[in-house]
Amino acid sequence: MRDPRRGLAGSLLRRTGAVGLAVFLAVAAGAGGEPSAAKAAAGAVETALTTYELVPGEGVLRVTIDLSVTDFGAGGSTTSYVWLEKAARNLRMTADRGGVSRTAEKRVEGFVAYRISFQLVEPAETRTIRVTYDLPGGSPRSASPTRVGRAYAAFCVFANGLDGGSVRVVVPDSFGMEVWPGQMTVVPSGDRTIYASGTVADTSTFYRCLEGTNEDGFRRSTVTSPSGRRVVIEGWPEDGAWQAAVGAEVGSAVDSLEELVGRGLPGTRSIKVREVSNSELGYYAGIYDPDTGIARISETYTEPGVVAHELSHAWLNLNELATRWMSEGLAQWAERVSATAGPACAEPAATPALRSVNLAEWTWLGPRSTAAERDVVAYQYDASCWIVTALGARMGAERMSDVVKALLDRGAAYGDEPSDRRPDSGPADWRTFLDLVDEVGLVPAGVADLELAQDLLLQYGVADQDSLAGRAEARAAYHALAADLGPWAMPEAIRWPLERWDFVEARSRIAIAAEVLGQAREADVALDGIDALDGPVKAAFEKANDAQQLARARDLAGAQTAAATEVAATLAMLNEPRDTLEEIGLMGVELAPVGEAALAAARAADADAAGAAAGRIRDLLTRAGDVGLQRVALAAGGALLVLLLVIVGTTATVRRRRRRLVPAAVSVPGLGPAAEAVDIDLHGVAGSPTEESAGGRRPG
Repeated sequence: MRDPRRGLAGSLLRRTGAVGLAVFLAVAAGAGGEPSAAKAAAGAVETALTTYELVPGEGVLRVTIDLSVTDFGAGGSTTSYVWLEKAARNLRMTADRGGVSRTAEKRVEGFVAYRISFQLVEPAETRTIRVTYDLPGGSPRSASPTRVGRAYAAFCVFANGLDGGSVRVVVPDSFGMEVWPGQMTVVPSGDRTIYASGTVADTSTFYRCLEGTNEDGFRRSTVTSPSGRRVVIEGWPEDGAWQAAVGAEVGSAVDSLEELVGRGLPGTRSIKVREVSNSELGYYAGIYDPDTGIARISETYTEPGVVAHELSHAWLNLNELATRWMSEGLAQWAERVSATAGPACAEPAATPALRSVNLAEWTWLGPRSTAAERDVVAYQYDASCWIVTALGARMGAERMSDVVKALLDRGAAYGDEPSDRRPDSGPADWRTFLDLVDEVGLVPAGVADLELAQDLLLQYGVADQDSLAGRAEARAAYHALAADLGPWAMPEAIRWPLERWDFVEARSRIAIAAEVLGQAREADVALDGIDALDGPVKAAFEKANDAQQLARARDLAGAQTAAATEVAATLAMLNEPRDTLEEIGLMGVELAPVGEAALAAARAADADAAGAAAGRIRDLLTRAGDVGLQRVALAAGGALLVLLLVIVGTTATVRRRRRRLVPAAVSVPGLGPAAEAVDIDLHGVAGSPTEESAGGRRPG
């Protein structure tokens, strides 16, 4: 909101009337006819020191004007003018010589011009006239712009003297005062502070407004919120009605607001709800300063919901929200939802002049705001509240509260967990608001129209078409992928481009993610037991936080798919029928461990290890027939060798026996050793030789 100090002068201009004050200043400048003529005829110089003293205990400003009239002509000055506030009381005028009379000659709204008559001023003589009066502070909610209380003071001061003057303002040093417009010199003086204008050459244009508080002067009461936070109500001691009414509203507002927002009032220090004058706030009913934790509520407290609205700004302020319409729209929505301050905001009626109003360009009301400008501001408040209300109605109050929590927590719109945070940690702009409304509110509520919220922001000039280009398409692709991922978590590599509104990059990465998921499923189908959807590819995919890591997950998925295909084909060879030689070749070979190693390597997406294990299996199967043949050949050769060994062993036995029966020198001509041995063996077995057996010979 605007600087609250400007409200005081603006209120004075409104209440005295801009035209009336201009007339007053013109009179002060000598443009009113009679004062100028009197001055010219007399040839006098008139200056004045005007002193305003703040007296809080009596509720008045005590004003003293020391008017000096010096005649540099032929003498004869007997008249001067002073301009006083219409509210002046206890008016007295005295002179250093002779009597003084006064006549009210000119009246403008808020001011009175007095003609002062006094004793003749001789040539080169100076006559001093003192004017004193009291300017009472207006009671709470009165039309007077002046407030003079023990806790709060606000007033404007003016200069007198047709030829120059000066102004002093004396206040107790317990009051911290601010001055607007311009400056005044601050001079400490004991337990008081003096604000001095210095010499004012043109008193017709001089005015200063002062506003300040005495921190020790407020009447205080305390409300404790459900979260244990203290809210201190600071009212003027002179205004018990405000204290009672606002205190009751604070009690109900903090309870409902903390429940609505889902957290306690922010910060650690007490939040203050302080009474201020209508003049300070101008056209506004309240203002909250998040830096000081003070909610200023107008002395006119009868407007329902103001307390809840300003307290909601403890959360919903420009430290958290980058645009005014978001802050005011959410605060007004919270006010209506939490404080039963009337019906929910409705869609504002737009006149032709208001249809072009842009909420992104917030309008402020100044002291001289026109009716048309006030209409614009009212429309902006209503439209901001309507946007939040309409969206809240579609998603439900609970999810709208979730959106508010995410805004305040810097939550990510495209997050898998509530603890996920958006990349940009600054105040949320309209893009962040739109994303959270869509992803935290509308989508979980089942709203399928992905352009509903952005169309509403376009309607009121918050969003622009260029920024929204490609957003709906990227979000549709994102939600399709999210539905397809199943138990897989969406990686930052995909979420962050969407958070940053880089929709082209988001679509590119979503396409890569679809490839990764497709490859993992292909691997799962290709090789039973690989469990590719819950393996290293899933882990690499979920941990990917940039495009390079996402591409590596795709490469890993491709490698696993290739390994799965190769291992599956290799393991299938084990189930093919084999002939006898292949079976013989594989006798004693343990293929199961090699197959398990190949499966484990494929499951780990280790393509090299899987290929090596598969190659070993293929090599064993390919060579099985040859190995079987070799084994059969070796077996046949071994049988012949056994037969020969049997023969040789038998021959040796016969020969040993023969040596015992026949002299060593006897031999059988025509037979080799084996035949001979057999023959000997046979004779040894048959008994005595016969002629036939001896070859027709008889023994000698």
